Amino acid sequence: MAINLGLNIKTNTKTDHTVSIVASSGVTLTTVNSSTQRCVVSATEDVAKEICTITFTANDNFYYSTTPDFKFNFNNGDLTVTSTTTENSLERVTQKVFVISAKAGVNTIYNDIHFNESIGSGETVGVNSTVIREINGIALDTSDVPAGGQTRQLAVSGTENSEFSFFLKRNSDNHTYDFTTNTFTASSTTSGAIIIGSEGNSITSFTIPSSASLDSYSLQLSVTNTSLTVLPDSLSSVFTFNQVNDVTVTITCVSADTSYSGTHGALPSSSAITGANSSTSGHNTVIELQPKLNTKAFKIAREIVANDFELRTTATIASGTSGTGQTLSASNSQILVGMTVTGTNITNSVTVASISGTALVLSGVPGGTPSGTLTFTGAGATFVQKGSGLVFTTTNPNEEDIAALTIADVNKKINANSTNSTITLLTNTELDDAVGNVVGLYEGVTTVKSGANLENLTVNTVDSSNHTAVLSENAVSRTGQLVVFENAGRVADISFVLSIDQFPTANTTIGLNLDNFLTIDPGWS
Repeated sequence: MAINLGLNIKTNTKTDHTVSIVASSGVTLTTVNSSTQRCVVSATEDVAKEICTITFTANDNFYYSTTPDFKFNFNNGDLTVTSTTTENSLERVTQKVFVISAKAGVNTIYNDIHFNESIGSGETVGVNSTVIREINGIALDTSDVPAGGQTRQLAVSGTENSEFSFFLKRNSDNHTYDFTTNTFTASSTTSGAIIIGSEGNSITSFTIPSSASLDSYSLQLSVTNTSLTVLPDSLSSVFTFNQVNDVTVTITCVSADTSYSGTHGALPSSSAITGANSSTSGHNTVIELQPKLNTKAFKIAREIVANDFELRTTATIASGTSGTGQTLSASNSQILVGMTVTGTNITNSVTVASISGTALVLSGVPGGTPSGTLTFTGAGATFVQKGSGLVFTTTNPNEEDIAALTIADVNKKINANSTNSTITLLTNTELDDAVGNVVGLYEGVTTVKSGANLENLTVNTVDSSNHTAVLSENAVSRTGQLVVFENAGRVADISFVLSIDQFPTANTTIGLNLDNFLTIDPGWS
């Protein structure tokens, strides 16, 4: 008895292969839609009838990474499918042929068979091509770019006609490199297609501009499927590198006493020492500082120690309270837990208990309601390193101490003959600044270093209004006589070798706190 057989054949529409359906003898083939064709034939009951031949063929330079396979729904009968495959020299399937037959005892027309497959170019392109396109080497200098900028090259090697592109991004602003203008712009740009020639390599230059801040860059190389170029997983195609900026380190003298300000007074700073951001260099510089009082006199309280070097920073109060919680107007990464806090209406000794953004918590009540600008001070190398990244040491050029500290001798002239303990003085303008006649003499500390009949005598009291000093004993002094005083003065000489093991991440000023090791005469008037 004759029956009718029918089969809907559903395949995927893809650009990288072709599917051919050929109806067998006596079978009618029609198109249902873009993905479905239908075969219909009159057959003999319970006798196998060949329906069609379906051929899957990968396009040139492609292969089936997952070979075509099928699922079917055939009611009231049996569907028989046989297949054969064709492989290239790399044992990859480039073609698969299916022959489909059906057998049924009754009419069965609206049945389905579905095909699925995956197509790729794989790690080695050219499954149907005699020429393989593959990137086999990528080289880029990823060391730090200097602050002044630098031209660098991306070197890519591979087989002839291999194609790639890359983009370069500056991470601080996400601008990308424009290969036409050689600048970084907000537009997303790439190098465009770069084709490797017969020499087997390609070198592309790009220019990193100068920068005043620390920055980083990302470069990524890629290939497209349409180029039929392979970028093996074993090759690194993403690179990052940094650009350092030049930063400075300055040592400055600091004091809470205003006696260093005014005519002839000085809180000097060293010349700025420049190096690359965060770089380690073992940079050694001799620092010489000469703080001066405009009037009065000081003595050495002790030698300079490591904690005399301080990191200081400031922040403005946005909302002050008499309690421990304060609100700053802006965050400051240099404010660290443990720093001493001083400022308007802070009368108690308090430190930073915690800091988060603009939320500041003090270690105790400030004694008033803070306002204006607060100063935060951290003494010693640990605070300096945590707050700035600077790692440094200091050594005395001549001794074991970390710095050399001396007080310059005071040179005066006798202004009137005397035979008692009171002497009248003039400034020795050839040797001293034009300061007051008795400036630099410290009561009870200053002694006479040289001067006929006056050696080793101590200055007991000083009268600045009358330009006189009372010595510890009566002595003969004569007008015009030069007297040199020691052990105190108004000019200090500080020197040390500054060794920078790591430069900071930003320009940094380190304060040398004079008030720690120099004592100003409290009785001077």
